[in-house]
Amino acid sequence: MGNMMRYKSTIALLIATSTLALASCASAPEPEPYTTAPETAGPGSETAAPLPTNPNVEPCDIGELKVFDWPPPEPSTKVSIPRGLLLLGIPEEDKTLGTVAQRLEAALVDAGYVEFGYQATDCAGFALVTRMEQIDDEGKPLQGTARFEPPSDEAPWSLGGFIRQLIGAPPGYYRQIVFVATTRPYEAENLAPPPSREDLDQMVENADAQALPESMAAEPYTPAHKLHVLIYEFEKRRDEDPMQLMPSRLAGVTHVEAAGIYDGLSE
Repeated sequence: MGNMMRYKSTIALLIATSTLALASCASAPEPEPYTTAPETAGPGSETAAPLPTNPNVEPCDIGELKVFDWPPPEPSTKVSIPRGLLLLGIPEEDKTLGTVAQRLEAALVDAGYVEFGYQATDCAGFALVTRMEQIDDEGKPLQGTARFEPPSDEAPWSLGGFIRQLIGAPPGYYRQIVFVATTRPYEAENLAPPPSREDLDQMVENADAQALPESMAAEPYTPAHKLHVLIYEFEKRRDEDPMQLMPSRLAGVTHVEAAGIYDGLSE
């Protein structure tokens, strides 16, 4: 009889536990569904970002911008531009992604950069990609046409083609700078491998937009945003293929200062 009573008590306890578990599952909210990421033809070729389907979340519009891969290819070195310098004297209501883009453009023009274009870091911000330049031992751009002029005019300019043509170019140092304004964390251990010639060529080709979409430009540049400056530096030695320097010969802050970009941001 005692065994029968214990058996019935055990059954009752199991039923009560199951009932509570079912009630908990029924009351738990369903996970928020997300759309699938867009299909791509290759790295960085997306023109739309995966967006939450929650109707309470305002969808973002990256327009015709292609998506900059994140995490990015490992740079030779990097530095972050402080928010205080970037938005010095800017009223709070004007601290937007568009204002940051305008500040960067003005600083680049003042520093002599003639070609640059935009990509999107999904909905989190943008990447501003500059054209490769030749620099001296101290990181300063070469003067005159030697700064940007490709060694050959046989084909339209592209970064990958330029690097290939460096095989026959004079020895020296070359640099490409990419500015990335994003809320996404920069984690050194999760970076993509250093870029190949084809990767760099694709990076420049994808940065074909000359301005941010109005909707993205109006987005606030929040304290969660960081402006990363990624520097890809190459060395061409006599009778050798050009190679990316890992790490760079110079610190990231030295590159930005030598390029004259800090001067433009300080004005």
